[in-house]
Amino acid sequence: RSAAGRRAIEAEIEAAITAWTSTRDADAAMGVLQSAGVASGVARLPIDLLKDPQLHARGFIQDVDRAFIGRHPQPSMPFREGDAPFAIRSVPPTLGEHNREILGGMLGLSDAELDELAREGIIGTEMLMDEQLVKENKRAAG
Repeated sequence: RSAAGRRAIEAEIEAAITAWTSTRDADAAMGVLQSAGVASGVARLPIDLLKDPQLHARGFIQDVDRAFIGRHPQPSMPFREGDAPFAIRSVPPTLGEHNREILGGMLGLSDAELDELAREGIIGTEMLMDEQLVKENKRAAG
């Protein structure tokens, strides 16, 4: 009935919670706990939040058009000032989306220089995976 009392049997409480939760789906456990008046929620990985039905129902996850990758789910503002969620006014840039604008326009590199940087793998619009990075590092080292 007290914090000190719970601390005294913390290991026992943790074992009981582990035993109870390990036999249940996370969403089902959350539903049972919430039905009993226990504040609870599922700890989700960020990638799983993109599929969360509650976030979609609230309009928090909105589909936007992004350069190079097309339609993409994007989190919006977590708060509202009215009934509707805030619209996403601009999407975050993708990798290399502004290479020509920045490197060519602002820094004055020529198209030939930009093409060379792309051929060398120094700039681009696709993320390199670990295997590709190792391969590129070996190639660059000679």
